[in-house]
Amino acid sequence: MSAAQASTTYPVQRDLVALDGQVVSSPYGLVAGGTTYMPIWYVTEALARVGVKNSWNGHILQLVTPSTTSVNLEGVSPGHGDMSILINGTLVQHVSGITYIDPSSNKPTTYMPIWYIMQVLNRLGIRSNWDGLRWDLWNTPIFGQQFLSYIKSRSSTVSVAVYDAENGQTYLYNPNLRFDTASIVKAIIMANLLHQTEIHHTSLSPEERSLMPPMIEDSNNYDASELWNLSGGAWGIDQFLRTAGLDQTTPGLDGYWGLTQTSALDQVNLVRDYAYPNQLLGNPQRNYGLYLMEHVVSWEDWGVSGGVPRGSTVALKNGWLPIGTQGWEINSIGYINGVGRNYVVGVLTRNNPSEGYGIATIEGISRIIWSEL
Repeated sequence: MSAAQASTTYPVQRDLVALDGQVVSSPYGLVAGGTTYMPIWYVTEALARVGVKNSWNGHILQLVTPSTTSVNLEGVSPGHGDMSILINGTLVQHVSGITYIDPSSNKPTTYMPIWYIMQVLNRLGIRSNWDGLRWDLWNTPIFGQQFLSYIKSRSSTVSVAVYDAENGQTYLYNPNLRFDTASIVKAIIMANLLHQTEIHHTSLSPEERSLMPPMIEDSNNYDASELWNLSGGAWGIDQFLRTAGLDQTTPGLDGYWGLTQTSALDQVNLVRDYAYPNQLLGNPQRNYGLYLMEHVVSWEDWGVSGGVPRGSTVALKNGWLPIGTQGWEINSIGYINGVGRNYVVGVLTRNNPSEGYGIATIEGISRIIWSEL
């Protein structure tokens, strides 16, 4: 132990590690700076139980996944720390560990911050959740065999993002693909105008207030064009996208707002701003946007609502557009809350032979996501 660490006393607590709902160990964790640290031995044991081979040499944690595992290495920013975590030889995370006496063995032990371990697991599609006392891991990833088999059975080209508010993790499938938004861009138009009311301490103008409900609830294109122009057109929308951190989205030019290009991740991040408190939209703005998305007309209430039982909160916006040789572009984004689930999801698709086929693809994906969360 370093002298500094040896002379520091940390609070310790008996924690639980569970796999698929069954407790597999009960190590002592320690808390430092509001962060829980877990003894590295129990971390490596838990990783092995979910099929991730690993080795630890005192400074580097090497993870090796099965050849069939999909690893997301997009946006890697390792940060800083005296220890490193590698996935299949690629550095994905630096962490600052703590050397401390493990009450179980009474020997010096390396502890790692559990939050960073969970972010690494996220890149492997492995679900985990920490509630302050119990670390749950699920051996079946959210995009598991059922999901992959279903995708293989469809002709649709698909990209999916899911943010699970229960554990703060985001899961991605085909994250590098970009799609025309079609009418889901209307949620961006609304967010921009609501953001303006937030920063200027104003309300929507009478014109905006009259156009907003039919744009969202009925997906009225005329009203969308009017509000797009009131937003400043492509330039105004682009300024909002940069403010909102939606860097994978590019506004459509010459008034063709439906040809705005986006990613599933950006769409999930957008809906998160409606669903949960944030700096972009105040609570009145969030509640207004969610109310409209919860009240879309019945014939447009499809997509990410698939498989969600009655009584759950569903706030969504859908988009559909024929794109020549790419078939139909069918997209659905939304916020789902109920029966122990609390998540935001975006499903973007193209190469659908018909509108109905794309809707069916998204609803099949939605059912699987609901069942796996």
